[in-house]
Amino acid sequence: MKNLMITSVESRIGKTTFILALAKKLQESSIKVGYFKPISDRTDDRDVKDTKEFLGMSEDESVISPVVITPWEYDLETGEIEKIVKKIRNSLKILNEQYDVLLIETSNSMSYLASLDLSSRNLATICDAKLLLLLKGSSETVFDSLFLAESFYNDLQIHFIGALMARVPIEIKERITDLSKVFFKKIETKCIGIIPEQPILTAPTVEEINLIINGKLLIGDQFKDNLIVDYMVGAMELEAAMKHFRTKTKKAVIIGGDRPALATAALESDTSVIILTGGIYPPQTVLSAALVKGVPVILVQQDTFSVVEQLVSNPIHGGLHLNQRDKIKAWESVFQTLDLEYIITQLNE
Repeated sequence: MKNLMITSVESRIGKTTFILALAKKLQESSIKVGYFKPISDRTDDRDVKDTKEFLGMSEDESVISPVVITPWEYDLETGEIEKIVKKIRNSLKILNEQYDVLLIETSNSMSYLASLDLSSRNLATICDAKLLLLLKGSSETVFDSLFLAESFYNDLQIHFIGALMARVPIEIKERITDLSKVFFKKIETKCIGIIPEQPILTAPTVEEINLIINGKLLIGDQFKDNLIVDYMVGAMELEAAMKHFRTKTKKAVIIGGDRPALATAALESDTSVIILTGGIYPPQTVLSAALVKGVPVILVQQDTFSVVEQLVSNPIHGGLHLNQRDKIKAWESVFQTLDLEYIITQLNE
């Protein structure tokens, strides 16, 4: 049995989506892959539900993710932590008997729960797992995080197999690539690859967006899996809006409910969902046209500015689902650039 733990320096980098993409790639080699999230930082963890479904796992969610520790529960006693470790090991034993490779996800970031001796490096020891790190390569300072991470894991002699630079902006990809060749030579950790910023890789669905804005889906339940890679606000004159909407694809268009003509214009371009604000119901002609185009329409009570602020302040990294052909195809292209053979070799050692 091989256990590989995936963690990250910071949260909201797309660990779960990467794990699902990696699992699918390993399954292509007839490897039976399971998923384990020993500690979740929230109740009713959507990542656990989605991953269980994606991988077709039969185990109960209480086995796949046996422990929940929120930021409000940092006052755990030593005895409670010992019970948590025992619970994790019991679940791990069940899963290890069923799968060739177990992909283990840490909550939040690599240092989460360090004060309770339950951070990623402690969990790697508890789970007897090798470790893979995701770093957000948005600037040159990512290498500071890399050096800090290697020190963090070396303290407990964790088998740190390598790091991935993820979400690297296209405009600095060449520089990050050049610097990687310099800095990775100074440490023992291997650079497994560099993943350029591609919104499609972590694009959320209409349903995932609606969980944040808490709107009412007026029509288009059958299209709630539409991917959203961009947002646009309809706040201009109709003629300008028609040109504006054509500049982006797979988008969510946020429009005041009192401007149905703009909603109709948005439907003439590549739109994934229309979000109508202000609690104003659209005319039936808008709903009928949206249904024909396969575009869900969501109604929210908030004003347009509040909805935009909600979405910007809560960046959503969508999961990976078997019916998302565009996203799966994008991840397949990414894996062609990564040293997947090295990962497999490390798991076999």
